[in-house]
Amino acid sequence: MSNINWGDNVQRMQIEITWKQCLYNAIIAPFADVGSYPVFTEQSYGTRKCSLDVFVHGNLEQLDEKIVFLTVHDVGKTYLSFVDFANSPTLSPLIRQRAVFL
Repeated sequence: MSNINWGDNVQRMQIEITWKQCLYNAIIAPFADVGSYPVFTEQSYGTRKCSLDVFVHGNLEQLDEKIVFLTVHDVGKTYLSFVDFANSPTLSPLIRQRAVFL
């Protein structure tokens, strides 16, 4: 079994996530309908080994009133893979209004 340097992998993922978040904020968010395509907020949490970046799609102040979905993506993917899912026409707008995606 090969040794994996998780620190380097996490750092690469953070750079990719930061780059994609900047791209989203600069290009997509200004033209987005906030009611159906909310702007993401980012929370960072430190651990002994690395930091975890969490992108929130929805209002964290309403956690007690909403369903929370914790989405976990594969290495090499980002939270943006869930943007299409959360905004797909098959997902009812009612669900989007009543849910927070982490």
